[in-house]
Amino acid sequence: MDRQVDVLTAQGKPVADVVPAIGMIEVTYYRWRNGYSCLKGDQVIRLKELEADIKYARSNNQRR
Repeated sequence: MDRQVDVLTAQGKPVADVVPAIGMIEVTYYRWRNGYSCLKGDQVIRLKELEADIKYARSNNQRR
């Protein structure tokens, strides 16, 4: 995702015009970039798995 934006901005297109092309709004893109752009693809997948595990554990703890 970040790579697509990098390529298009290198071609001279402003971020505000590029980000909607990848299906995001500008604010979401900047939040994503600040939080996750340093991660590789497999790291992002693992992070999402861990977040899902935590969410599942919290929902089970609330039921008790």
